[in-house]
Amino acid sequence: MLEQCLDLYDDMFSGLSHWFQSTKFINKVLCCLQASLQSRQHYDTSLAALRCLTAYARGPFSKDLLMSDVDQFLWLHLLPPKFEAQSNGSTKNPLAWKPQEWWRVYAFSLDFISMMVMKHGQFFAGDAITFVGVHLEHLIEAVLLPRQVYNIDALNLCASSLNLVVQLVKFESRWRMENINSLVGIMRSTSACLHQCVMLILRARRSPDLTPQADDMALGPAPTQPAVLHRILEILHMATLCLLSFSPDLLSLLADPRLDLERWQPVVELSFGAPKITYEQFPQLTFGTILSAICLLTKSLNHTYHSEEGSGGGGRSP
Repeated sequence: MLEQCLDLYDDMFSGLSHWFQSTKFINKVLCCLQASLQSRQHYDTSLAALRCLTAYARGPFSKDLLMSDVDQFLWLHLLPPKFEAQSNGSTKNPLAWKPQEWWRVYAFSLDFISMMVMKHGQFFAGDAITFVGVHLEHLIEAVLLPRQVYNIDALNLCASSLNLVVQLVKFESRWRMENINSLVGIMRSTSACLHQCVMLILRARRSPDLTPQADDMALGPAPTQPAVLHRILEILHMATLCLLSFSPDLLSLLADPRLDLERWQPVVELSFGAPKITYEQFPQLTFGTILSAICLLTKSLNHTYHSEEGSGGGGRSP
């Protein structure tokens, strides 16, 4: 209920500002998360508290969060817990975390951090860069999840991770200066994620009956194939935006003699062959892979256009 109230309030309810401050609402939510995040018993509480923080960060009083030491409350407590699992995937201890449960908690926390960077820009970018440095290994694992696990929870976590990167690359120069190792690591994993998204889309085109992996630990009803493919397209889009920000402007690359080429890492390999299945952790993105994606998406758009035109979808200019 509190989450819904936070979504509904706006500037005209000025009295709420005094209530939030007098009740120390933010500190209570942060203390709640600090105590509950690592506890499987408080899984639902952690999700609700993270949703409340994200809703608060969207609202007119979100500046309160800048003075609340969010990093000291959350950054270390968001490191993944231990997962106790048997070989068949079932847990021995009912209080042990399932990977999918933590993926949801982690995704909600990344959504909150992304919202803070979006709302407060440079005033929160430093804390977010610190978070990426502390969580680099786990963020890389999250971005690479589509290469290992093909289900909606994995895709949602990957999307939340890339959404944070999309917000942070707006401060690429500062990120490069403060923690270049995390910048390079995220860039490599984003490139590998883009490669895998293209492979999944090509695989879906060749196999119309492609469905997400069956999962005995699924937390809800299995999503439909269109929903999963739509999520993959969103991830592909975000990964592309990230790589564009990790690259110099094309005109500068071609014509600016003062461009510092050593600042930029190679993103795309000059190879025009068809994309191939690879088991490398960080496969090299090639022009051939990108061109395959462009051709496939163009054909899909053309097919959709003619389908709508043939079904009388209204007059459309060519």
